[in-house]
Amino acid sequence: MEQTTFETMPKAIDELRNGQNRLEELVGKLIHQHSPQQEKEEFITLKQVCELTGYASPTIYGLIGKNAIPHFKKGQRLFFDRAAIISWIREGKRKSQTEISANADARLAGNTKKK
Repeated sequence: MEQTTFETMPKAIDELRNGQNRLEELVGKLIHQHSPQQEKEEFITLKQVCELTGYASPTIYGLIGKNAIPHFKKGQRLFFDRAAIISWIREGKRKSQTEISANADARLAGNTKKK
């Protein structure tokens, strides 16, 4: 980057303004793409929940009866939010042996420092 002098100041200011305008456009696009207003809830059917989870419909009905799966009920109709079902599936993730060992090591290291 060359040094800015009094003579090159107008050109440097123009370059800064152009860069700022480009950044503002990019940030605006990113905000627009990820705005919560754009994210619409997608409701899926029992059959689609079965396909998504791999469970049979009697199993899903059993989970509904135990309030173990996120769902909505309006009258006699069942509704499922796709994002909530995916989140519910991810909640059941079990830690790998490596993650368990790392957590144990971190706890042991933390306990020895407290003494």
